[in-house]
Amino acid sequence: MGKVLGIFLLVVGIVLAFSLLAGMFSSNMLLYTFSTDGVFAMDAQELFLSVFSSESEFNLVKIALFLIIGIPVLALIYSGIKLLFGIKGHTGIGKVLGILWFVGIAGAIILSIKIGSEFKSESKVSEYQKINSDYAEYVLELNQIDVPGDELISSSDNSFILHYDKSNIYYGIPTLNIERSFTDSLTIRLVKESRGSSKKNSSENAKNIEYEFQQQGELLSFNPFISFDRQHKIRGQEVQLTLLLPLGKSVYLDESLRELLYDVENVTNTLDRDMLGKKWVMTEKGLACLKCPDIEGESSGDF
Repeated sequence: MGKVLGIFLLVVGIVLAFSLLAGMFSSNMLLYTFSTDGVFAMDAQELFLSVFSSESEFNLVKIALFLIIGIPVLALIYSGIKLLFGIKGHTGIGKVLGILWFVGIAGAIILSIKIGSEFKSESKVSEYQKINSDYAEYVLELNQIDVPGDELISSSDNSFILHYDKSNIYYGIPTLNIERSFTDSLTIRLVKESRGSSKKNSSENAKNIEYEFQQQGELLSFNPFISFDRQHKIRGQEVQLTLLLPLGKSVYLDESLRELLYDVENVTNTLDRDMLGKKWVMTEKGLACLKCPDIEGESSGDF
């Protein structure tokens, strides 16, 4: 019985060891995630290199993980050999394996603290872009363009996007709000937000964020992603867009804005998803729906 158990432990340990070595040190290491949309595989090395400060830091993390996972696997193989060949255990080997395992744990903790320090400071940078205000009505839509670069992560409903190329990371999706403008100008306010190891670092990361939208007459198309230089790494970059709409001007919210629109206040407390496919006018009291009999409450005709 002891030899059978020894063979079992030895085989399982060897299989796990080879799997661990292949996974940890392969140039095409994959990371699997599970969600309601299914199972997704991504290039783990590219993902981690987009987060860690340097490749050497990433390699230290791999070594720490190898020790944490690999030492129990070696202990399994050692136990199998002892049972199979009737070898008496040597306390020195157990102590060495134990020390190496604690080294891995300590290394992982230190690296986690180091990586966490890269996110401790937060900065926001605001920009304002005036757009052509000659029109009384505007159509807002999501720009249906392909995200540049190679895909790392992309949900089926495009509510989350992460692509990369040699120079940039493409990340999404931004958010869009609509508020009253107290001037006659139609303006887009962009609030760029990022984290970093210091206020200066997080501010530089925020300023590095790029975002584009296009205007063609009364049509405003918003890109579904932001981008930033890969050297700035992933540091919680976000962009919040706010359309500052003058009194009396209206917007039609296309259905494609479902993932972009976020917490838009209006006089009828209509949810974002129910605002889509309708025209809204800016009144003294806020946004009101134009000719919307299916929405209860004050309509634009009441103003």
